[in-house]
Amino acid sequence: CCAKIDMTPLTLLLTCQALASVAIASLDDVPCEGDSCDASGTFFLQVGMAHQTSNRAQKAPYHWPTGRGLITHYGSSEYTEPFELSEQTLAWSWHHPKGRFHTLLYGTAIDDQSNVYVTGADGLRKLSPEGNLLWEHIRLPAEVTNAASLDQGVIYASDVHGHVFALDMASGKEIWSNKVSDKIGQDNGFVMVHDGIVVTGTDHGEPKAPNGEEANQRVRGLNASDGSSLWSFKPDAPVWNFLALFPNDGTFVFQDMT
Repeated sequence: CCAKIDMTPLTLLLTCQALASVAIASLDDVPCEGDSCDASGTFFLQVGMAHQTSNRAQKAPYHWPTGRGLITHYGSSEYTEPFELSEQTLAWSWHHPKGRFHTLLYGTAIDDQSNVYVTGADGLRKLSPEGNLLWEHIRLPAEVTNAASLDQGVIYASDVHGHVFALDMASGKEIWSNKVSDKIGQDNGFVMVHDGIVVTGTDHGEPKAPNGEEANQRVRGLNASDGSSLWSFKPDAPVWNFLALFPNDGTFVFQDMT
């Protein structure tokens, strides 16, 4: 059976996935209060999202819009690459101007013009197809440790001081920023966006993850247009390396630490 939890503006479908086969766990309906909901632990959580209207243009066919590639085709690309890479075969390379170890890189996205957007611990950068720096958005002392995503002319990201924010892809100027929690975990997750909703892990703290470290306790959805909070969900177990997967049916799936 499947427990369907209706919330405004969130519908939750709790599902369990076994290693060799998919099985639906038997769960009871869980009451909700306010903008959050506590539910029984599950390996995978499938969440129905409220579709948000948007006045933006049709999505651009970005080559690699998220840290994991295309929506519904995660980790794969229609383009091929050479197997032998060396300094001689690289068209260009980028290095931090202050030298080695001045930042750590957490993700890369590529738009339809082959511009490269690099998520680094110190902030976000846009590089041209030739490797020239077009803009940079430095967030220090708040590090950016979750891979950013592109959608309809906007790049979405978060920082460890609890902000989820959006930048104009052309200029790097901030469009909006929302402090959704005191902290967001430094665990190399992903800020994802689909159907006008930004989805990410937040609320870093107790209880600790199985590895003994604090972890993100909540998953939040924000309006991609203005950053306003839409909903918040707290699973039984924390999330680590959070990644929302969108099957293109108005839901998303993610894995917690159980």
